[in-house]
Amino acid sequence: MNMEDGLVEKQKDYIAYADVCFREFGDRVLHWTTFNEANIFALGGYDFGLSAPGRCSYPFGAVNCTKGDSTSEPYIVAHHLLLAHASTVRLYRKIYKAMQHGFVGINLFAYWYEPHTNTIEDVKATQRAHEFYVGW
Repeated sequence: MNMEDGLVEKQKDYIAYADVCFREFGDRVLHWTTFNEANIFALGGYDFGLSAPGRCSYPFGAVNCTKGDSTSEPYIVAHHLLLAHASTVRLYRKIYKAMQHGFVGINLFAYWYEPHTNTIEDVKATQRAHEFYVGW
């Protein structure tokens, strides 16, 4: 099984878990968060290698990081996190929203960047940085 196949299975498990939570706690919870700081999970665990599962590759990751591929894995993980989030929102809206009247969202860690100068290059670099970290 490759990494992407494993992530698809984990998505299904996550949606089943969310279904239990909605069913059991939805009468008391109005605001749901599918993932907290999902971008930090993808980057920290699959780009920098500083958090679980500690995957990364040179030159992006931590010292002595030999397992992983920092050029693709963070994007694959982020893609599957967003798919799981979307499926969870769809589940809530289809089955629970009419009864519970709640809301489902996702939390991202938001960095803020300012251009070093007012040159077009610095302004565009700042925009790219915002899109990369928060443009999910």
